[in-house]
Amino acid sequence: MMWIKLHKYTLVTAALSAFAVLVARQWDYDLWEAVGGALTNFDLLRGHEIIFFGFFVVVGYVMDVHHRRKRHRLLRTLSEERLQAMKSTMTTVHDIVNNALNTLQIFRLEAQQSAALSPDSIRQFDSVIFDTAERLKDIQDSDVFVLNKISEGLVGLRECRRA
Repeated sequence: MMWIKLHKYTLVTAALSAFAVLVARQWDYDLWEAVGGALTNFDLLRGHEIIFFGFFVVVGYVMDVHHRRKRHRLLRTLSEERLQAMKSTMTTVHDIVNNALNTLQIFRLEAQQSAALSPDSIRQFDSVIFDTAERLKDIQDSDVFVLNKISEGLVGLRECRRA
């Protein structure tokens, strides 16, 4: 099925050319003369029909290659734009969350000085802040993002890594 998608113009031109050759053989019609050809005396193997068929198949193949390259360039551009948008968004999110984590560090210092929290609670608090900052940095430094559909209209990040 993928081959058909990649070579749709080739298949269409091959089918049309084959149809034209079959119709010409059925009614003994000289295709080369109809197209304005110069090989009307080449009737031994009816090679002009092969040339006629081959010419249009080549035209279809060239169209397929052109459209495939054009689509690939478009997809690459879109992918690069999405990656840039994701990185810009992550930079902003990283900045906002980092500011919040810095503010939490101030509360942590106050809690530690007033002995409002046990040393174990302060270590857990530090661990949460450190882990959150590391995860944000990993996401910001990533080039490849694998998305996960959480629910209808909501997509989350399943995996991120460097390319």
